[in-house]
Amino acid sequence: MKEGSLFLTAPEPSLGILQELTTAAGLVFRDQPPVDSRGLSVGTAGMGGGAPEVVVEPTRASWPPLNAPQEWAGILQESLDQESLVLSGYEACTRLHGVRDTVSHSHYAAWLGNKFAGFPVMNLLAQRFQKQVLTAAEEHGVRLKQVPRWPPGKQYAVLLTHDIDYLSQFSLENARIFLGVALSPGSRETGSLSFARRLVNIIKAAIQVRGVLGRRLWGGRDRFWRNLEQLIDLEHRQGVRSTFFVAPFPEKGDRDPPYTCRSSFYFGGAEVKFLEWLRWVRSHGWEVGLHGSLSSSCSPERMKSEAEFMCGILGEKRLGNRQHCLSFKAGDTERVHANAEFLYDSSLGYNERLGFRNSAALPFYPRFGEAGNGARVLQIPLVIHDSVFYNLPYNEAKALADSWKIIEELKRHQGCGAILFHPCSNDGDKWQMMYGIYQDLLARLLQDETVWLTTAGELSRWWQTRSSLCAETDCPAPKPMEQGWQDEV
Repeated sequence: MKEGSLFLTAPEPSLGILQELTTAAGLVFRDQPPVDSRGLSVGTAGMGGGAPEVVVEPTRASWPPLNAPQEWAGILQESLDQESLVLSGYEACTRLHGVRDTVSHSHYAAWLGNKFAGFPVMNLLAQRFQKQVLTAAEEHGVRLKQVPRWPPGKQYAVLLTHDIDYLSQFSLENARIFLGVALSPGSRETGSLSFARRLVNIIKAAIQVRGVLGRRLWGGRDRFWRNLEQLIDLEHRQGVRSTFFVAPFPEKGDRDPPYTCRSSFYFGGAEVKFLEWLRWVRSHGWEVGLHGSLSSSCSPERMKSEAEFMCGILGEKRLGNRQHCLSFKAGDTERVHANAEFLYDSSLGYNERLGFRNSAALPFYPRFGEAGNGARVLQIPLVIHDSVFYNLPYNEAKALADSWKIIEELKRHQGCGAILFHPCSNDGDKWQMMYGIYQDLLARLLQDETVWLTTAGELSRWWQTRSSLCAETDCPAPKPMEQGWQDEV
């Protein structure tokens, strides 16, 4: 039996989407010149000339059985030429400046209640596509080269992440930032602040001053300091590391995280500057990414400035990102991220429910429009967001049970997803519940030898190398692949 690669022939944007599907399936492929018509073909061929070619139709053959409302069935059955829901970002339309986009609000509401939010359709497409193409190739005497999805012995991947929205419950630096926002003339990205929002920020500043005075008069520690120490201590004891998304950039807008590099807080029994803390966690194995501001999601200039600031203080060329409040507008935000040259982004998720936004439980390079975005900024799905648990009827037992259902779906479909827990909760009882959920999830995951517990940066580097191997480009394999990865296929 001949060994060969998969040959893809299609017009754009279908070719780009087909490459993502083929990469998800772990098949090594080559591109053929685009066909003149709007047709689509997937051929398997040997390495020599005159090898057989088999045409399959992934648009029709790969879709799962549909029992959804007609509007969603119609979306899922769109041809690859018009870009499928799974990879195009059709639904990704939600928070811009903290408010859902009015044009797409109805789509978002429908998706929250749809069963596909709890089911990774993208993974099923990749699985069926792989099976059909391998079968077609085998029938014609061709054994296709493959690349494993995860490191040897690992069946799925879970990323541990934390967004630092507040550094201290009360601080004079917080008060200064709130007052600065209230008195600012506004900017091109955020516009001029309304009188009501200016008043809200002045009240916030006054609350901060009052809280600082109260702490100094009556003693006590800031709850946020304790929460952060608990998270880091837990992960240190369990031998795992996570990614912290932080927002210490100096220019602040309304509702942005109120801290900067010069903010100070207590950690490990001593007062430290935030920049010192960043250096400490990185030196001990934790990872740091940018928590992009609300206005940056549609502002190339603002996003580029924040990314360059973070790269400068950390001494890195490229970083990962997650937008504050998951602020994300399909098309615009991908271009903004590409312009900022991020390594990855992990904003594609829900903060109203658990599940798979865009039905994706695999990393992918998003594409949109006829020409595609042309950038390699990996999108890593966010599947568990702790803010869901702050609302009734959740208690610790139900939250853990529902979260574990999502983890089981990841394992069943060999997927990956990020889980997010914030350290900044000023409700002591709620924080203990959140900490308990995270602690129990971590304990269960550590009992499973088939899960790859990793950071967002490590996963993005793995997938980048894997994508290059699938496309038969020159790129050194990551260390987990160097020993016996071919035996895992």
